[in-house]
Amino acid sequence: MLLPSVPWLHRVLPLLGRRFVVLDPGSRFLKVLVVDAGWGAPRVVHFQTLDFSTADPRHFEEVDAQLEELFAAAGPHERILVLPQYRAIAQVVDLPPASTAEMQSALAREARRLSGLDEAALAFDAVRLKPFGRLAHPHWLTLCKRAELDGLIGRFGTVPEGVEAGVEPPRLAQITTSGQALFAAAPALLPADGNGVLVDLRANNSVVAIVAHGQGVYTTTLPIGSRQLSEEPAAAGTDAAPAAATAAAPPTEPHLAASPAMLEKWYGAVRLSVAEWIEDNPDAGLTLPGLPVFVGGLGASQPAFLESLNQRGNLRFEAWEETATRHQRWPMADYLVAYGAALQTLAGGPRGISLLPEDLRLGLKRRRLVAGLETLNVVLLVLVGLLLALGIRQKKDLMERKTQLTERAQTALQTARSIDALYRRLNLDYWQIYPVLLRQQRTLETLQTLAAMRAARTNDDFWYVLFADAASYQVGPAGASASPVTNAPPVVRPLTTATNAAPAVSRREYILELCVPSEGEALRRILSDVVASLKRNVLFSRVDSLPPERKRDWVDPKVAVSNRVFAIAMEIAGKELPRPFPEISRASPGSDNRRPGTLRLEPEADPAR
Repeated sequence: MLLPSVPWLHRVLPLLGRRFVVLDPGSRFLKVLVVDAGWGAPRVVHFQTLDFSTADPRHFEEVDAQLEELFAAAGPHERILVLPQYRAIAQVVDLPPASTAEMQSALAREARRLSGLDEAALAFDAVRLKPFGRLAHPHWLTLCKRAELDGLIGRFGTVPEGVEAGVEPPRLAQITTSGQALFAAAPALLPADGNGVLVDLRANNSVVAIVAHGQGVYTTTLPIGSRQLSEEPAAAGTDAAPAAATAAAPPTEPHLAASPAMLEKWYGAVRLSVAEWIEDNPDAGLTLPGLPVFVGGLGASQPAFLESLNQRGNLRFEAWEETATRHQRWPMADYLVAYGAALQTLAGGPRGISLLPEDLRLGLKRRRLVAGLETLNVVLLVLVGLLLALGIRQKKDLMERKTQLTERAQTALQTARSIDALYRRLNLDYWQIYPVLLRQQRTLETLQTLAAMRAARTNDDFWYVLFADAASYQVGPAGASASPVTNAPPVVRPLTTATNAAPAVSRREYILELCVPSEGEALRRILSDVVASLKRNVLFSRVDSLPPERKRDWVDPKVAVSNRVFAIAMEIAGKELPRPFPEISRASPGSDNRRPGTLRLEPEADPAR
């Protein structure tokens, strides 16, 4: 037998997923359902029905062998056992509010009263219900003989005889009844706070469960099952069918070809049980036509069987296959009790009754605690691993970023060095031609200034006696006996000097002296006209009379009238020719005596120079 293995997530984190093997024993069949519980709805991975109706001991041994093979194929799992409903007593009791201890004592007294057994021979459990009808504090009480539980546990919850010692016993997760399992399966068919009747057709009996306002309120067992309904009419009145006849019936889908009398009897029993509960609880507001009846069990979903039931009265019968199971790949109608028991164990809603003995409950709590600790450890390990991975990723990204920045810096440095070398060569070339450009600029400015002086000449009585640049005007003639030098060229040191200093640049200003022999108003008018004419020229940024402290006597007295010589300063407009950088230009190719932070250019040898 091959079954899907337990998911690895369930093995690593038992708290997040478990595998259950649900056992629903009856008088003729044993229904087995293997369910995986994890995220979302439980998933059925295997279903099987074992037939042990024959009295042959060898057949029982074969069934036991099949069951053990199924347990082994299921892998690590927990078991859920279903106690037949006819072996238990279920009752709704209304008790006044009290403390937990007092309520437990009251429920124990009520259980002893209903069963007539002492506490040692009694097993019971109860859950609180929502108020309905005239019941203000209802409790669902279920009890059974402790011997019934011991027999069920001994049959399916212990290590079989003949197995070697030291083997861990099966882990029991839940023991419930057929009626309580039907209540747990009701949400698969009914909406929240819905009403309905659930019937599980078993081999020799039928379990009826009534759900009112979304909670189970009544359950009973009818002594008519699929065996009686599937027998021929001639054998319907006998106590048991022949062994050959029962063995010939297929265990998974018996043909319910019942006689009208037997079918009417079963229908009447179901209707009577529901009608009696409605009469006993008139405040619940339920009616027979308003309660849908969902039938499950082997053969219960046959269309002919349901059609014949719906023709007999006002009860409306429906099959599970037509509602919740139409999209299922397994016959939920045949295993609704087993599926309901699994849902009850995993339900997140109100707790259902559990007949699990106290020692097994403590063992279950310990296992859940250990599973929680294991899950917590795994989660912590995963978180630590994620943090380490995140840290490693951040370090890796940081290293990659540093590597990229280093490569960019090296590229930028190499580029800067190339630019610096080109700039040094350019500056050296510019340093070589700078004196020529400077003299060209001075010559051009001188010629333009002379043209402006000529344009300012009028028919008035005056004449120019001196024209010089500012540097020459301040220095004076080259010799004492020499005649005054006008328009002397700027003094520029050659590039071949020992210090390799930048050429000296004269002030971009020209001095003009003119002689006006007139006096008074005529003198002032002539000077004003000359200055105004020069100011209109865009060549000059400023034209004004020369201050007395800058006035020099360089004019030969023979060419001017005494006390009639006036000086005018003309400053050239526009930008000055940019000078080369001396820090770069002065760096000789063979020297390394540089100041900190000063770039040094080492030009290549040029044979043409």
